[in-house]
Amino acid sequence: MKMNLWKKTGCMVLVSLLLLMLTACGGLKKEDVVGTYELVSMSTDDNSVNTQTIEGLRQLGFVSTLEMKEDGTAEMNVYSKKMTLTYDLHQMVFRMEGDEGSFTYEDGRITFTQGGNIMIFQKTEPTVSASDMK
Repeated sequence: MKMNLWKKTGCMVLVSLLLLMLTACGGLKKEDVVGTYELVSMSTDDNSVNTQTIEGLRQLGFVSTLEMKEDGTAEMNVYSKKMTLTYDLHQMVFRMEGDEGSFTYEDGRITFTQGGNIMIFQKTEPTVSASDMK
């Protein structure tokens, strides 16, 4: 019985150490996420907004964006409703006015989840103006 307890405890300690090492080594950096993103998908408890609807709204001038800034803040503009957020890359959370939501980052996409709402933003390529080329 005591040996089983020691084995279980030892395994738990090893797993915890491995997770800690993976988190420390593979951590997301601000340089990875800083930039501007556009909404590509959205769903709520009630319904989802498909890609065609989002594209149609974009063509009408309704663009939803997320700008991740170097200072740990973000500006979200969802169909003309602007919100200021803070983000924490270690905990992978957004915070806004006392609310908190989680997010993931993979291949230039941020998936923001809060309650039953999911929003997926795709990083946009920086545009180069004529003055930047001189």
